[in-house]
This record gives sequence, C-alpha cells and structure tokens, in this order.
Amino acid sequence: QSHGSELLLTAENWQEKVLDSKHVAVVEYFSNMCGSCKEFSPTWEQLAASLSYDYLVARVSIDSKEGMKLAKDQGILQKGIPAVQVVAGSSSDILMAGRQLDLATLKSKVKSAIEKYGTARHAETGLRIHSEL
Repeated sequence: QSHGSELLLTAENWQEKVLDSKHVAVVEYFSNMCGSCKEFSPTWEQLAASLSYDYLVARVSIDSKEGMKLAKDQGILQKGIPAVQVVAGSSSDILMAGRQLDLATLKSKVKSAIEKYGTARHAETGLRIHSEL
C-alpha cells in the first residue's frame, strides 16, 4: 500500500483489513473537529512515512458513525484522541491517547510494540522489522 493514499478504517472493514491481515497495523484515531488532532497531523505524517511497507498504516476518523464505533470498541474513546495504536491480530497496544508525543518518543514506542507483537507475525510471513524506526 502507498502511504500517500491513506486507508481509512471503520468497524465495517476492521476484520478484513487489520485482524485478518498478515501485517502489523499502525493506526491513528482522529477527528477533523479536534484541534489537538490537527496539531498532531504533521507528526503522524512523519511517522507514517518512516514505516516500511511491511506495515499497514491506516487512520480511523471518529467523525463517522462506523469510525466512532470502532474507536469505542478498541477502547480509544475512553482514553481520548489523537491516539495511535499498534495491532497484530488480536493483540494491540494503545501507544498514545488524548495527548501528543513527539516524533522520537512515538517512533520508539511503535518500534517496541512492533518488536513485541510483530515477532511471531514476521517469522511466519518473512517480514522484517524496519531498522530506520
């Protein structure tokens, strides 16, 4: 997938795009009406660009009914937005919620989560952990 054309996730496509995927997903939750989300956008873009194509990079807009349901189901609404989550099958970590992290801190958290959850998936699919994170 191209990082330039972002994938928007909803409750409708979560199973197919994330849970059934052989790739670790890095997901941002946002709202177009959220000032903090707009401020976080450049950091998210830099993070997404730094990830290799071995990972699914996607966003969830809570402005839609389906996005709101997904955010609620994933425990994001209770914690706040903007939020970043790493998902590998049924395992996931919410790395940031309701407050912004700087790019270096966020990259470090994503790398740790990918190593934690991605190892089994990478072994089974032959994917590698991107060393530039």
